[in-house]
Amino acid sequence: MPSTHYFGFGEGLFMKEVFMEDILDINTLFGPYPLANADLGIDTLLFAMRTNKVQTACTYSTLGLFLDPLIGNAATRAACSDHSELIPVGVLNPTLYLGNKEYLSGLKSEGFRLIRLFPTAHQYSADFAPFRTLVNDLSGLALPLMLQVVERGEISTFANALANYTAPIVLTNVGTKHIAELVAVLKSRSNLYVETSQLNGIGAIKAVVDAIGAERVLLGTGIPYQPTTTAVKMLEFSGITPEARKQVLGANARRILAQ
Repeated sequence: MPSTHYFGFGEGLFMKEVFMEDILDINTLFGPYPLANADLGIDTLLFAMRTNKVQTACTYSTLGLFLDPLIGNAATRAACSDHSELIPVGVLNPTLYLGNKEYLSGLKSEGFRLIRLFPTAHQYSADFAPFRTLVNDLSGLALPLMLQVVERGEISTFANALANYTAPIVLTNVGTKHIAELVAVLKSRSNLYVETSQLNGIGAIKAVVDAIGAERVLLGTGIPYQPTTTAVKMLEFSGITPEARKQVLGANARRILAQ
């Protein structure tokens, strides 16, 4: 059943029905964040989730991004074992990968449901040989990937490099400048998805949903580094249908994580 909430804009108020929906945030983090001179502890993440009624979140420790994947993934495993609402996400860095397939298999057996790659932060390109080796070694595990894209053209080049990777691939950090490229590439690859944390331009989410379908779009917020409210409100007021919103808020992510 819907509940009635009031939202204020300037001196006016309007009434909006807000449905209690299943929300799964595919893009969250915790730990030290040097770029913001902050330590975003697990309690900060959990508070942000409760405040915005996010029932489940995929998360990773920033130690894996800024320090060492082995340390970060161990921290992620520990945090998620203490909090059932958190799904562990492994961070891997091809510049440090020497072919340890057993470690990759161990991540899956320990419950990691998603692997994140950060080409810009870890300074490698789509034609970097260790990246291709890592992706090839991961392919047999059928774990979904989440791939950071920053510059125009990276969606195209990484999609080409991942042409033989059949598990779901979620593109993150995609903004309005990427939309034309995103739509063109996603239309040609059925296993590619996009999360919403940077689709914050007016009409951006609706444009993507209209072009490629709601089933290819996943809620991502970047909390607690980014405010949850921004991403959730952008989705609420995106102009997509209630059924499409339900898919984006949680159903799509649960489907690909269960594969």
